[in-house]
Amino acid sequence: MNLFEETFIKHRNLAISNQLNEIFVIQQKEKLKQELIVFLQKQFESGNIKPIHAGVSATDYKPIDWVEPMANDMIQHMVKYFEMIRAQTERNIYSSVPIVSN
Repeated sequence: MNLFEETFIKHRNLAISNQLNEIFVIQQKEKLKQELIVFLQKQFESGNIKPIHAGVSATDYKPIDWVEPMANDMIQHMVKYFEMIRAQTERNIYSSVPIVSN
C-alpha cells in the first residue's frame, strides 16, 4: 500500500467515525451579546418571535424586558455546546485556547 492509499484510508476512517478536529471559540462575548440583543429585538418587531400572555400576572412584561436574558441564555448554551465539542476533539488534540474571551 502506498502513502496515498494509507492517507486516503486514514481520512476516510476519520470521516466515517465522525471524529471532530475543530475547536469553536467566542472571541468577543460582549459584542456577540449586543448583536444577539439587536437580532432578538428585530425578531420581536417583525413578529417572528411573539410574546403570548399565558396566565394571570401582576406584572406586564414587554419583549424588550426579555431580550438581554435571552441573549445571555443563548450564549451560555453555545458555550456548553462548544465545550462538549471540545471534549470530543481533545481526545485527539489538546488545546489551551479558552472557549470564551472578553
